[in-house]
Amino acid sequence: MEEAYMKMRGKPYLKAHAITNIAWNAETRAFYDTYAPGGMEFHNLATLFGAVITTGETVIANDPANDPRRGGLPEGHPALNTFLGVPFYSDRQMVGMVGIANRPGGYDQALVDYLQPFLATCSNIIEAYRNDKRRQQAEQSLKQQLAAVEAAIDGIAILDAEGRYVYLNTAHLQLFGYQEAADLLGQTWQQLYHPDEIQRFQTELFPVLGREGHWQGEAMAKRRDGSTFAEEVSLTSIEGGGLVCVCRDVTDRKHAEEQLKSSLQEKEILLKEIHHRVKNNLLVVSSLLDWQIDYVEDPIVTKIIEESQNRIQSMALIHEKLYQSQNLAKINLGDYLESLANQLLFSFNLDTDRVKLHFDLDPILLSIETVTPCGLILSELIANVFEHAFVDNRLGQLWLSVKQDENSLVTITIKDDGVGLPEDCDIYNTESMGFQLVCLLTEQLEGEIKTYRDHGTTFVLTFAELNYRKRI
Repeated sequence: MEEAYMKMRGKPYLKAHAITNIAWNAETRAFYDTYAPGGMEFHNLATLFGAVITTGETVIANDPANDPRRGGLPEGHPALNTFLGVPFYSDRQMVGMVGIANRPGGYDQALVDYLQPFLATCSNIIEAYRNDKRRQQAEQSLKQQLAAVEAAIDGIAILDAEGRYVYLNTAHLQLFGYQEAADLLGQTWQQLYHPDEIQRFQTELFPVLGREGHWQGEAMAKRRDGSTFAEEVSLTSIEGGGLVCVCRDVTDRKHAEEQLKSSLQEKEILLKEIHHRVKNNLLVVSSLLDWQIDYVEDPIVTKIIEESQNRIQSMALIHEKLYQSQNLAKINLGDYLESLANQLLFSFNLDTDRVKLHFDLDPILLSIETVTPCGLILSELIANVFEHAFVDNRLGQLWLSVKQDENSLVTITIKDDGVGLPEDCDIYNTESMGFQLVCLLTEQLEGEIKTYRDHGTTFVLTFAELNYRKRI
C-alpha cells in the first residue's frame, strides 16, 4: 500500500507504508531494512506503478513485459508476470494506491470490484495516518510556542471572557510576586490592581479595547505583598472572548527618565546662566568703552570705539536671546534682526518719526555658530545705513526682510531710501573696516552679498546654514 504525495513543483511520488519483502541479495536486503520502517519512496513514475498515480485510474497488466507503460526491473529483481494497480480516494482526491503482482491467471475488473471495501479501508488508514501526523506536528509546534512564551522576559497571560486567568507564564507570576500558577488561575485580573486603577481600566481602557481590539499603555499594578509598580501593558482581544495580556515592569525606566529630565533641566538652567553672564560681561566691556570715550578727544578714535560698542552689543544680544529662549541651541533670526535694528536705532539717537523701520521676517531658527557672524554682518550694514543714509536730518525708511526657500537658502535684504552709496564705492575693495568685516564674515558663512543702487541702497545677503559639530 502506497500513499500518494506531491513534491515540489507539483510532481507526485509514492511512499510505501506496507510492502512485501522481495529483497533478492544482501544489498537489497540492507536497503529494505533501512528504509522500509519509515516508508520507502518511489520517485520514478515512468512505470506501471507510476501510471496509476499519473492517470488516477486502475492499471491491469497481464503481460507486463510487453506493456508500453512498463519501466523495467532492476537486475536480479524477481520476474513480474502480472500486475494490478488500483488507486483509492478520499473526498474525490487520490491519496494512495494498492499494487499487487504475479497472481496466477492475471487480473480483471471483477477482482477490482471485489477489492473496493479493502480500498475504502486503505483510504481510511491513510487519512488516519495523515491526521495523526498533523496532530503530532501541531503538538510539537504548540510545545515550541509554549517554550518560547515561558522563556519570554515579559509577563504573558491569557484571560477568558469573564476576565479570569487561564494561563500565566513564569515571568508574569514573578512580576506580581507569585510562585505558583495555581495561585492566580481562575482569579480575575482585578486581584492585581488597586480600586482606582480598576476603575480606570473599566472606564478608559476597555472601551478602546472593545472598539479597536487592542490597547497599549502604562498602568500601576499591585504585587502580592501589596506594593505597587509601574507597568507597561498590552491587551489584545481574542476572537470568541477573552484577551491576551503582555506586561513588563518599567519602574527602573521611569526612574531613569525622571533623572534624565531633572539632569536636562539642571543643564538648561546652567546654560541660561552662562548666556546671561556672557551677555552681562559683554555689556560691561561696552560700558567700559563708553566710559573711555569720555577721555578721548580725537573724533576718529571716538568713532572707532562706538563702532566696537555696536559690534559687542550685537553679540551680547545673541546671548540675551538664547537665555530668554526655550531652545538653547537655536535663535530666531527674524526676532533677533528686529531687536538688533531697534537697538542700533536707539544707539544712533534716531527718532522713529525720522527713520521708520519696516519688517518682513520669517521665523527662521539658526544655530549660534551661524547667527554670530550673521549678526555682526547685519550690525555693520544697519549701522552704516543709520550713519550715512539719512544725513542732514533727512527723513527715511529702512526695510528689513528675512526669507528662507525650500532648499533652506536664507536671504536677508536690507533696503533704505537714503542718499545711496557713492558710485565708486566697492564693498569688496575698500579701506572701510566695516565693509572688510562684512566680506570676511560672508566668506566664513560661505555666502554671498550683493549691493544695488536704486533710490537708496539695497544689500542682499544669501547663505545656507553650515553643518557644525554638535556640542556635548
